[in-house]
Amino acid sequence: MSSTATALMVVGIIGNLCSFALFLVPMITFRKVIMRKSVGDYSGTPYVTTLLNCLLWVFYGSSAVTNTTLIISINGAGLALEAIYISIHLLYGTDESRKKVGGGTFFVIVTFVLMAICVMWKVALENRVLVVGSICVVVNILMYASPLTAMRNVIKSKSVVSMPIGLSVASFFNGLIWTAYGGIKGDKFILIPNGLGLVFCISQFVLYGCYYSSHSDGRVIPPTRRRPSDEGGFDAMPSKDFTILHNNIRVIRSIKSHN
Repeated sequence: MSSTATALMVVGIIGNLCSFALFLVPMITFRKVIMRKSVGDYSGTPYVTTLLNCLLWVFYGSSAVTNTTLIISINGAGLALEAIYISIHLLYGTDESRKKVGGGTFFVIVTFVLMAICVMWKVALENRVLVVGSICVVVNILMYASPLTAMRNVIKSKSVVSMPIGLSVASFFNGLIWTAYGGIKGDKFILIPNGLGLVFCISQFVLYGCYYSSHSDGRVIPPTRRRPSDEGGFDAMPSKDFTILHNNIRVIRSIKSHN
């Protein structure tokens, strides 16, 4: 085995571990759903779209297209987990949410099957990488609507509460690993979406740095002054309180000067 093939395998295995960890993140949400026996306000749309994404990448990694085991393994695992998440959502969802999630899942599966049949029947073997790879890239780019929405909310509210930094960091390293994998393999269809994901993650870091001082409730922390505390040290005093205190002192001094 050449050094390039070894590096590709090592990076691919690390990428599988990182991606699998990200696929497990919703487990926290669905644990709460099972305990409450209700999905509440949680939307099932992200899991349906991720299901489509995993189906497409499993097809891309299959012997009918690129025959890439490491792509099949992680997206196969993701496919199984998304199916579990969707099943839980259908079990504990409202009638309306069940119709949306069930209908969306049915649409995704039918669309994928028809696409796969068309590719296998109409597209020559040497052109399948281009066709299926392009579809995968387009779907991946459409999935970036979610982080874009989160970034817009951060700018609008001046708070990072809607953009957890831990998830952004995990997504960054995941994108970095798969970008490296695509670069080593020379696969632009893996390189492009993950490289774009890196750009979004870096943008999120910049926003986080700009709005890191925001409260978790969405309010921006005002500038502070220092005041004596009961322990003899100093506590932070919001500028509004400091102004009020300063005005009170001026009033007291004014009263004294007139006495």
